[in-house]
Amino acid sequence: MSHTRVTASSAATENEATNASRGLSRSTPGHDARASAPRTTSGKPQVNPVWSFSDGAQVLLGVKPDTSKYRKLRADPAVAISISGPERPMRDLEMRGTVTDSELFDNLSWVNQVARRYTGTDYDRGVDGEHRYTVVIRVESRTARG
Repeated sequence: MSHTRVTASSAATENEATNASRGLSRSTPGHDARASAPRTTSGKPQVNPVWSFSDGAQVLLGVKPDTSKYRKLRADPAVAISISGPERPMRDLEMRGTVTDSELFDNLSWVNQVARRYTGTDYDRGVDGEHRYTVVIRVESRTARG
């Protein structure tokens, strides 16, 4: 199993991590599994499933403001996200970074875009008017395996 650690300042291997991310982030619905690991108030990591987009430099994810995930990301912006794909279970990508921004929205347009990426259909568990945030995470390091 290959193992590559990439830091934000490592431009040569950053392309490798971005390519690994693209390989795990195809637009085929349901193609990969992602989990974020914000820290709890006691400093312990907590793993949560998450749907997201990544361009290699940043990760965008959507969260409701009434969730523990959102509260934890506001209290401590450090986060790690693990991505794996079912076709090559020994291949994965871990990205670590910091929440740099969040934007409140009250319609499902962005949520539907993310849902279509994973399911092929619009999100069916929400309605326009519900508050959600798009959270932006600046990727500071990546570790690709496999």
